[in-house]
Parts: sequence; structure tokens; C-alpha cells
Amino acid sequence: MMNALALRRRLFGYSPDDVAKLMADREQMFVQANHRAGAAEGQLAELRASFQPLIEESGRKDQQIASLQGQIGELAGRLEAMEEQAVELDELRQQLAEMRNDPISQLVSGDVTFKFLVTEVAPVIKAAEESAAAML
Repeated sequence: MMNALALRRRLFGYSPDDVAKLMADREQMFVQANHRAGAAEGQLAELRASFQPLIEESGRKDQQIASLQGQIGELAGRLEAMEEQAVELDELRQQLAEMRNDPISQLVSGDVTFKFLVTEVAPVIKAAEESAAAML
């Protein structure tokens, strides 16, 4: 480091030895400053290299968050549709319960059951009977 140097004045300026010492001290300070700057730049490069994977990971996480937010929006829409369907289903159940208590509805539903037995179950029973007869 530079010591406090008292420059001695001479008749025609400063002492050449004092000026040379001052210049040498200044040069040494520049060398030290350049060395420190180089070390700082090296540390900066190391820090950038160590932070680069973290920055990339942060970008990937941001993309995942955006994707998950999209999925949440889609699921929220599906949930809303299902809630609407649940309300409609409750209304239909209520209507069905009311129809079961109505005598005319009971008569019509009896017809529907008979039609179902005739059109759907009867052919299956007939085929089973024919199959059993063929086996005997």
C-alpha cells in the first residue's frame, strides 16, 4: 500500500526519487486492483455457472405451473358441468318419486315392464328353451 509520502519540493519541482516512488506505488496499486478485478470476474463466472442450472430449473417449474393451472381450469370446468348434471339428476329423481305415487304413472309403468318382458326377455328365454331341448 502507499505510505503517506511527503513530496519534497526542490527549486525546479519535486524530487525525482519521490516522484519515482509515487509512480511505483501507483503501479503496484493498479496491479493489485487488476488482480482483484480478475478474481472478482472469476467468481462472477463461477456463480453464473452454478446459477445457470437453477435458472433453467426455475423455467421448467414455471412451465409446469402454467400447465397445472391449465389443468386446474379444465377440471374446474368439468366439475361445474358435473354439478349441473347432479342438479338435473336430483330433479329427475324427484320427478320419478312423484310419478311412482301417481296411479296413472303406475299403470303406464306396468305396461312398460310388460313390453320389456315381451320384447327383450322372452326371446332370450325361448332361445334357452330351444338350446336345452336340443341338448336332450
